[in-house]
Amino acid sequence: MEKMFYELLQNDEVVADIKATYKYVFVDEFQDCSPIQVKIFDKLSEIVDNSIWVGDKKQDIYGLRG
Repeated sequence: MEKMFYELLQNDEVVADIKATYKYVFVDEFQDCSPIQVKIFDKLSEIVDNSIWVGDKKQDIYGLRG
């Protein structure tokens, strides 16, 4: 589903709808995001006016996995 959503974010109509509907993107627990989730949030932050990403490197499950 994440891959499909990311692909939707390449569609101009979807981007226009998101831009008209949302002003903010908030990402909590950023340290636990997968690479595809980071791509999604990055794309969303390009579309909306403001984005805030919060994370704690000491809790990074991907870093703990190596």
